[in-house]
Amino acid sequence: MSKEEAQVLIVDDNEELCQMLSHSLEREGISAQIAYEGETALKMIRSRMYEIMLLDLRMPGMDGMEVLRRTREIDQDLTVIMITAYVDTGNAVKAIKEGAYDFLAKPFDNDEMVRVVGRALADRELKRKLRY
Repeated sequence: MSKEEAQVLIVDDNEELCQMLSHSLEREGISAQIAYEGETALKMIRSRMYEIMLLDLRMPGMDGMEVLRRTREIDQDLTVIMITAYVDTGNAVKAIKEGAYDFLAKPFDNDEMVRVVGRALADRELKRKLRY
């Protein structure tokens, strides 16, 4: 799958950050959609196929760890990259154990985020090829 075909879901309650991430990805030719809270994100995942989800750890209502757990029930193959301003090694380890692909600490450089998403897309493509 090319970057141009990839679908990324950004889930964060910070509207400004979501817009910035979306624009950064779209400049790279990667399509991005936004959900500002967990329940909306889960509805979107049920109705559409995404390759990557950028998921905030702390959000009002349903937090990122709960969204991650519920996402695994809907789509085992969705690559989830956790993002948070509250860096805690315990949370990072817990997220990885729950199936997160990576963990980015806010504030992060947009180039770093694009590199992580690009690496995740390349890893997904390799796994897909190895299955067939």
